[in-house]
Amino acid sequence: MRILITVFFRTKRGGLHENVLATASYLFRLGHQATIVCPSGPFSGSLSDNGVGVIRTDYTDIDSTINEPLKLHATNAIDLEHVHPFSSRKFGLALAEQLNVPFVLTFHGKYTDDLPRYIDKVSAVLAVSSGVRDYLLGEDAQAPEKFHVVSNVPDSAFFQPLLEKPHSAEEKKSVALVSRLDKDKAFVFDVFADAVEYAAKHYSVKLSWVVVDDGTQLEELRARLEEYKSDMVQRDMDNLLASKSYRASLGAFGIKIIQQFFDFQKVHEQLLGIYRLAILSHSLERCFGVSETCDVESNLIASKTRKLI
Repeated sequence: MRILITVFFRTKRGGLHENVLATASYLFRLGHQATIVCPSGPFSGSLSDNGVGVIRTDYTDIDSTINEPLKLHATNAIDLEHVHPFSSRKFGLALAEQLNVPFVLTFHGKYTDDLPRYIDKVSAVLAVSSGVRDYLLGEDAQAPEKFHVVSNVPDSAFFQPLLEKPHSAEEKKSVALVSRLDKDKAFVFDVFADAVEYAAKHYSVKLSWVVVDDGTQLEELRARLEEYKSDMVQRDMDNLLASKSYRASLGAFGIKIIQQFFDFQKVHEQLLGIYRLAILSHSLERCFGVSETCDVESNLIASKTRKLI
């Protein structure tokens, strides 16, 4: 398969970047081809280093940028577009209409990006959680049969278990915030800051805090920690520190969630299956759109010869 993925972002690094890289790398390892349309920067460089094709754009001039994938399609036909929201979605939709290829769209949060307006042109809608899927369906998105829950996952090879658990002589419990520190993560900062502030007043010698990563809002987060604001975090903190069994149950639940929803291999096998179904469905729709006597069996055989199934 030859897949074109369009994505737009304003930050140099983040979970979206790692998710797209993981998908492209997975396709590459299985012998498929992936080309990513994205802004210039460190991310586009890492794609090239992993053997992934790149078309660089800031999406300000769709008419100019669209020529590159059109040329690519003329020499090496694109089978499917997988697009991400907003600027990259607008570009991807315009391109898909010109190429007449299936169009798969991922939603990462609770926004609609005008989905009801063009849902009939989308082969599949991928929501990163059941909550996002239910939100979209509640916003008159229609066509529930097109919706799938596909979690965002990085390459699990990035993470390795510790051979030995760290031990603190003071027996403090360590809590880490692992997040890109940019403006779109403001809600995460609020919750974390509430937890830090409440713990400082009630459990000052029992907890140590670590912030992992960096971003444009690092100094604002530091300033935020200087002011206390009451929140529902208080009750959670009390329960967390008062009961060892409660902490253990939360840890077990967290591990179960990770195993069920963040299985790198399983998620990408699911994604590959959706790609194949979208391509086959689109092929049959094109066939019946041209001729009522189209042979379905011959289309299935043709699809197999192209290694789509």
